[in-house]
Amino acid sequence: MTILYLIALFVLIIILISYIQDKRVKTRLQEISLSRQIFTKDDFIKYFELKGYHSYFSSIVYDEIKQHLILKNFTFMPNDNLHEICNMDDYGDNEFIDNICSKLNLISPDQTICDKLNKRYTFFSPEYILDLIQYNAKQIKTSG
Repeated sequence: MTILYLIALFVLIIILISYIQDKRVKTRLQEISLSRQIFTKDDFIKYFELKGYHSYFSSIVYDEIKQHLILKNFTFMPNDNLHEICNMDDYGDNEFIDNICSKLNLISPDQTICDKLNKRYTFFSPEYILDLIQYNAKQIKTSG
C-alpha cells in the first residue's frame, strides 16, 4: 500500500512541477509581449515581403504560428524563437513544417534543404520556415 502512496505522491509532484514551469513560461511571455509594440499580421507580411518572401507564404506561416502560441495573445516577431513561444513539445518541427507545406500544396522539403538552413540559422524562427518553404517551392518549380 505504501508503494501506491509513493507512486501517487511522485505523480502529484511531477504535475505540480509541470504546472509551476508552465506558469513561469506564460508569465515571462506575457511580460515580453507587454513590452513590445503591436505587430499585426499585415506588419508580419510586409516585413517579409520587403525581404523577398511571398506574401501568401507569410500569411500561412503567420496563421500557423498563431495557432500554436503558448500565450494566445502574444505579440510575436519575425525573429522570435518558435520553440520558446509555441507549444511544440508534442508537435515537432517537421510536423509543423509538413502542416504548412500541406496548406500550401507543397511537398515537404528534403532533409538536405533543412541541413543547409540549419547552418545559417541558430534557432527555429518564422524566417527559417519561410526560407525553407520558399527555397522548397523554387526547387519544385525548377525540377517540375
